[in-house]
Amino acid sequence: MTAIPMRLWPDSQTILERSKNIFLLHWNELLRLKREAMNSTSPSVVNDLGNALYRFRAALELFYPLISQDSKAELRKSIRKLTHALGRLHHIDKTLVFCESHEPIIGSVCRIISKLHDTENEACTKVLKGFYHNHFNREIQKMIGGINEESIVKRNSISLLAYFSDSSIRMFLPIHQNLSGVCLPVNRASRETLCGAIKKWRYFFEIVALILERDYSKIIIQLTEYQSLLVQLNDVVEFELLIRGFKILPNERAYHEVMFREEEHRLLTQLAELIERKPLSYTFLI
Repeated sequence: MTAIPMRLWPDSQTILERSKNIFLLHWNELLRLKREAMNSTSPSVVNDLGNALYRFRAALELFYPLISQDSKAELRKSIRKLTHALGRLHHIDKTLVFCESHEPIIGSVCRIISKLHDTENEACTKVLKGFYHNHFNREIQKMIGGINEESIVKRNSISLLAYFSDSSIRMFLPIHQNLSGVCLPVNRASRETLCGAIKKWRYFFEIVALILERDYSKIIIQLTEYQSLLVQLNDVVEFELLIRGFKILPNERAYHEVMFREEEHRLLTQLAELIERKPLSYTFLI
C-alpha cells in the first residue's frame, strides 16, 4: 500500500463547502455539454458529454447517501438513461473507427455500422431532448443544501473526511477482488467489472483532489492507464458481439474471428506487463 505525504487538512466547514461547489460544478458542466450536443452529435461532442456524465454520476454516487431528497432516485434514473443512450452511440462510433482501420475485406461491415449509427444517433437525440434539466435544477439546489453536518452524522461518520476514507476503501474492494487472473482470456466478466470499479475510483480521486487540495495525480494516471487497456479489451468483446449478428460473407466472418483474437491477445499482453510494471494497490487519502 502507498500513502500520500501527510499535511494539514482543510477544516470541516471548508471541506463541506468545497464538496457542494464541486457537485454543482459537475452539474453545470454536464448541462453545458448537453446544450452543445443538442446542436451536434459528432464523436468528440458525444465523448465529452459522456465523460461529463460519468463525472457527475461519480459525484452523485459519492454524496448520494448523504442526500435525503426523494427526487434523487429520479435524477439518478434519468442520468443513467442518458448515459446509456450516449454510450450506445459512442460504441457504434468506436466500432466504425476500429473496422475502418483494418483491411478492406470488412467494407460491408462498415456500411452496416454506418446505418446503425444513424439509428442510434436519432435515438440519442430523442433522449437528449427528453432530459428536462430545468426540473432537476431546482432539485440539485435542494440536494446541495442536504449535504450538511447532520446528514454526515446520520451516516455514522465523524466527518466528511472520514466518510471519504470509508468510501475509498469500499471502492477499492472490487478492484482487489477482480485483479487476480484478470489477464486470462476467459475472464472477460472480471475485466468488465474491474474496468467499472477502476473508473469509479479514478473519478473519486479527481473529485476529492479538488475538495482536499491534494495531489493524487500519480494514482489517477495509474488508474487511467489500467482503465484505457480494460476499455479497449471490453470494446473488442462488444465489437465481436455486435458484428456476430451481421449477415456477412463467410470469409469476412473468418477474418473477424482472427482479427479479434489477435487484438485481444495483444491487449492482454500489455495488461499483464502493466500489472507487473505498475502493480495496483490501495492508496490512503492521507
